[in-house]
Amino acid sequence: MLTLETRNTLAAVARALAVSKGDMSAARMFLAAQFGTHNPAGEYLARAITDTDALNVNDERLAGLGAYLAAQVSRLSVIGKLSALAPLYRVPADAPVLAQTLEAEAHWTQQAAPIRTSAQAFRPFRLQVLKTAALLLYTLEFLRLLHPNVDAAIMRDAANALARSVDAAFCDPLNEGTPGIEPASPFAGNAIAGTGDIGRDLTALLDGFPDDYAAGLVLIINPLDVPALITLGYGRDATLTARDGGWFGGFMTITSAGIARGSIAAIAPGALGYTETGAFLEWSQHSTIEVTDDEGGSQIVSTWQQNLSALRAILYANWQTLVPETARLVTNAIQA
Repeated sequence: MLTLETRNTLAAVARALAVSKGDMSAARMFLAAQFGTHNPAGEYLARAITDTDALNVNDERLAGLGAYLAAQVSRLSVIGKLSALAPLYRVPADAPVLAQTLEAEAHWTQQAAPIRTSAQAFRPFRLQVLKTAALLLYTLEFLRLLHPNVDAAIMRDAANALARSVDAAFCDPLNEGTPGIEPASPFAGNAIAGTGDIGRDLTALLDGFPDDYAAGLVLIINPLDVPALITLGYGRDATLTARDGGWFGGFMTITSAGIARGSIAAIAPGALGYTETGAFLEWSQHSTIEVTDDEGGSQIVSTWQQNLSALRAILYANWQTLVPETARLVTNAIQA
């Protein structure tokens, strides 16, 4: 009998429902045949059948299972890598929040003398919950496989797709966002052209960066640019790696494939407002899908005729830069 890891339970539930065409009782039997009568996915379905005979995405138990997917996306994405180095300014979704735009100042004064006051300014903002979604297509033969790695592979596919989407939106300086659909890149409107002289371009990148956030800023580079930086003497194998980043120019550095080759981005994590309400993986009931080719053509494909089934992975998140000039990017700074 196979063992189902808790972190893969969400994929197991979605896979069982796909195989059983949404029949929750049949899905529970499918899981029992693989993992035994008492397994986390089957027990969840049993409770759902007893309670409402339907899956509810707002169910706390289902949200708990989705936390594993959200954590995996975070670990792979630029958001997770940034928050691992310095805390983001996390805010509740769709809640009004005050952001400080002008901080208080202290001044030296003598005893029994008036204390000089300073100006402070705030602005309200609200981060609406947005979502990025991936439709994962599998053959029914694959979904029916009795192998412990099937659910792990599905979770990996979902996490990779969502993380790539997050990085593409976050790191592209041309992404100005679409209201209600996609958040803008923090670097939109804050990109400058480089000269190919790394020292000069890094100086230009940091010029005007707010002093209060300078010590905690993080640089972002493309992992494929790491060998060039090491060759040029800007890093060593022990301090800068393509996978984990490290130190570059005296600042903490992370890598992301979302950053264009040759570019260097600088951001203060503490000045980035971020909200996330979780991730979800479910069986998609789409019976037809539109497939596009490299030449721009498209055709409608029946999943039933092709013996396919689709799973839908969703991440609910949003971000916004709260302090001007705390996110900047320079292009063409690193010449391979």
